[in-house]
Amino acid sequence: MEGIVICDLRFLRDIFETGLLDKVFELPINFHTSDFVYDNIVPEECAKKCKTLRENGTFVVDTIPGKEFENILECRKRGLSFDDATAWYIARKFGLGLLTDDFVLKRHLVEDSKKVIGILDILDMLVSNSLISVDRKEEALSELRKLGREF
Repeated sequence: MEGIVICDLRFLRDIFETGLLDKVFELPINFHTSDFVYDNIVPEECAKKCKTLRENGTFVVDTIPGKEFENILECRKRGLSFDDATAWYIARKFGLGLLTDDFVLKRHLVEDSKKVIGILDILDMLVSNSLISVDRKEEALSELRKLGREF
């Protein structure tokens, strides 16, 4: 099973709003995020759901020890936000891919030869793993557009 770091609070919120959060965590992927991202999940209902996923071992929250913060600061020098820098650091440290729609972060990960996927890839995986239908994917895309996502 491959591992992917979720760096984007927006991904969690948006996929929650489409009603597909549970389905996403049924994919054959070990999902990770940093404690900094996890501690800021909104809305509250999404945070509660993510807490349950974490408690049952489906969602791994990686804590970055204080002595490793120098590495985060080094990542920030590349123009990354704090959340992006923590996710990138975790991806590099554990050899994981990253789930992001941030083009700056994607560029850095491609330079590091790491797997990078976005929300469209996740929706495609849901279909290919028979977790949702193509029609449900189209509904989700429509819902995501209403939330301000551009594809």
